[in-house]
Amino acid sequence: MPPMKGKIYRIIAFLAVAAVLILQALWMVYTFVLFVQRGSGQIADSLFAFISYNWLLILASVLIDMAIIVGIVEHIRFAERQKRLDAIRKDFSSAMIHDMKSPLSSIVMGIRALQSGKLDGKPDIKRQYYRIVEEEAEHLLGLTNRLLAISKLESHNLVLSKVEVELRPMVEDVIDKFRAKTKKKMTVKMSLNADSVWGDAELIKEIFVNLIDNAVKYSKDEIAIRIESYHNKGTTLVSVRDNGQGIAHDELPFVFDKFARATTQGNSPGFGLGLNYVYQVMQAHDGQVTVESRKGEYTQFVLLFPNKVTL
Repeated sequence: MPPMKGKIYRIIAFLAVAAVLILQALWMVYTFVLFVQRGSGQIADSLFAFISYNWLLILASVLIDMAIIVGIVEHIRFAERQKRLDAIRKDFSSAMIHDMKSPLSSIVMGIRALQSGKLDGKPDIKRQYYRIVEEEAEHLLGLTNRLLAISKLESHNLVLSKVEVELRPMVEDVIDKFRAKTKKKMTVKMSLNADSVWGDAELIKEIFVNLIDNAVKYSKDEIAIRIESYHNKGTTLVSVRDNGQGIAHDELPFVFDKFARATTQGNSPGFGLGLNYVYQVMQAHDGQVTVESRKGEYTQFVLLFPNKVTL
């Protein structure tokens, strides 16, 4: 709905509700006056008789008014949410083009340089170009797999292959890859009291890729990440905490929405799909993911995995 039409619709709705309330109030006053005139003239007696005679109608009127008001409020909230989603979707196309154009350009540039023959006598540089092409191709493949996985998760068509997933080697592998890419000092502390979780290894690894990618991408001058895990009442909790820019309090309810990106992310490339992917995967595992953040200080995600059910 266009902004102007939406505003006009809300004004008309408010005026309609106000008119209904005014008419009901006038009707009650008029009816009450008639009761006073026809009764003993005592206001208290007339009020009691008025309520006794019309209690069902009064109750119905109050309930209808409440339903109308709640409906209007919910409609406004829905309209505001749709407005936010529309704005996010408009940014999605440009973000998608930007995020795919960069690796594609690097791949084309690398292939042209390798095919030209100019690097045949420079094996070190040639290996570097091969590495760039491979990494950028993996980046594109990761984006594509993420989109496909989210689509399958939303349509409940993704089949999970659950096993006992060892946390330490998986997390260390992800961290090593990001440490090799970033030029910032990166410190990671791990306290894994729970050694493993029950789930799909490939999807769970992508969860850590997304969370650590966010920690690196939106970090300060130095990256500090703390990863903890422990068992708690039939579940395994894994937390990932960083010292990054944080997320504003009013944006926290929307961080897991598809295409949602916090304002602190600025011009950093991305589709706004990473955290939605995390949410969808945890839902598919019958688990949960929560977020706690303080802008300018830290962000912490907590993953809750149900343990394997033994019969």
